[in-house]
Amino acid sequence: MARNFLAFKKPIFSRFFGGRLLMVPCALVLLGSSGLPVQAADTSVVAPLTLPQAIRKTLSQHPDMTVFAHRLEEVEGRIDQAGVGIRPELALEVEDALGTGDYQGVTSAQTTFRVGWLLQQEQLERRVATARLGRESLALEQEIRALDMSAITASLYIRALALEHRYQLSQLAESQQQETVERIRQRVQVGRAPMMELLQAQSRLAQRQLQREDLEHERTALAYQLTARWGEARPDVALAGDLFAVPSLPDADRWLTALRNSPVLRAFASEQRLLDARIAEARSEARPQWQINAGVRRYEASSDMALVAGVSLPWGEDRRVTGQTRSLRARQQQVSLQAESEQRRLDTQLRVLVLELEHSQHSIDTLQQRILPDLEQARQQAGQAYESGKLDYVHWYAIQQQWLENRLALVSAYESLHLQWIQLQRLSGASLDF
Repeated sequence: MARNFLAFKKPIFSRFFGGRLLMVPCALVLLGSSGLPVQAADTSVVAPLTLPQAIRKTLSQHPDMTVFAHRLEEVEGRIDQAGVGIRPELALEVEDALGTGDYQGVTSAQTTFRVGWLLQQEQLERRVATARLGRESLALEQEIRALDMSAITASLYIRALALEHRYQLSQLAESQQQETVERIRQRVQVGRAPMMELLQAQSRLAQRQLQREDLEHERTALAYQLTARWGEARPDVALAGDLFAVPSLPDADRWLTALRNSPVLRAFASEQRLLDARIAEARSEARPQWQINAGVRRYEASSDMALVAGVSLPWGEDRRVTGQTRSLRARQQQVSLQAESEQRRLDTQLRVLVLELEHSQHSIDTLQQRILPDLEQARQQAGQAYESGKLDYVHWYAIQQQWLENRLALVSAYESLHLQWIQLQRLSGASLDF
């Protein structure tokens, strides 16, 4: 049954989203339409939903993901703005006019037309470089959010799929209990069983019915939660997936290697690059920026023209950059320590998940190979023994209940394994080959 899930590919599959390339963690897709699909509601009305479809719907329609298209436009606008410098200045000056004596009127005036501009090409390049790193940070944030959103949708899907199995088992248990009540009623009528057994059986039938109704309410609530991920919020959903198709157990060392390239850790490296760019930008802004102006001057007294030019630059050292650089360097140290702490936390969480996966697989093997086969035989023999009068109803029901509880435990073990697998992929951000 197990397949090889350990061949690492690119970090994640991709699709187009909002006009930009969005990294979509399709590695979270655990279930196919093969095996024994579980379908809720009427499949002639509601088309069965696969897990890949649920994830695609979430990533394309959930507001938390669609907002990135607008955030990207905002970042692109900042990049464009960063490359725009101060506009050239036009100046018109009139001197030696409207005075007294020789300077009455404008006959002795000097008129100067001047153009001035700031030399800031290096500063503009630094600003653009910093703004572009902001786009890189946004892409990583989008990737992390896509992983989280996919993991939430996949977890809801797995929970809904496991709940369908529990519901089917509750229906089976109710049906079996109904048959038991009828069998005991017949025995009571012919005097082969006391009325007490019938009353106990009827009480337990009512309990089975309540359990089924509870699961029906839970199914509806879970369907609302799942379909609300892409804006539908429907009370029912048909699922096409195989809960009992499990991956091969991963190797912890290979997962740890993949973890080094996870988007969460890459985001720390991206922030370090952004801080480096801001430090370089601050230093560039602190350098003296030459301002050049040039123009022509007209002498009204002689009708002559002459060229005028000038240059200016700030005097002294800009001390603002010292404090700003110190602050950015301190922030870099903080980010470095945070990255190290996050690395350790993720390493530990990943190792724990691998151990939990191994335990879930061990539980599944034990239930399937040892516990349930024995209980199935015991259940059949108990029914025969009760019919022949060798076993009372209390012990017969106890064996039936034990069989049901272990069937439910098997569903829970598969559910836990898939949920742990989802979290393992979300941590590493890795895509696997199916």
